[in-house]
Amino acid sequence: MDQYIVSYKNEHICAPFLFLVLAVGPFDLMERLTEKNSAEKKSKDTLPLNFLTEGKRALVVGGGPGAYKKLKALLSSQMKTKLVATEICSEISSLESPFLEIEKRAFSDADLADVDLAYAVTDNEELNRKIIRLAREKKILCCLADKN
Repeated sequence: MDQYIVSYKNEHICAPFLFLVLAVGPFDLMERLTEKNSAEKKSKDTLPLNFLTEGKRALVVGGGPGAYKKLKALLSSQMKTKLVATEICSEISSLESPFLEIEKRAFSDADLADVDLAYAVTDNEELNRKIIRLAREKKILCCLADKN
């Protein structure tokens, strides 16, 4: 795939999604992409990453709208993804993909076996923290969906 470099205000972004620039407008898009995190937006600094998904496996724990957003991104990259949740929203139930495995049950520590990326997206803060702690112990890249 051809790569395009978009440059604005000394910020360089590799843009295989050049259509975004055309749809939103190059200056408006670049302003959005290069905004610094402000205190009112986020309490922590973040770093957007590119993650090569070929041959990788993801785990999403949670079955609500936040999990649905994560699943859409993961499945669009064709990453093998397992979702574990006790309750699953209708949007997730309607997803069909050969890359998606859905298990309607409670999270188990064993779910983190052979996983390269984990998302904790439940409405149970204690469970989310446990998932992140276990993933970090196993050196798995992980993300906690919280109020930040």
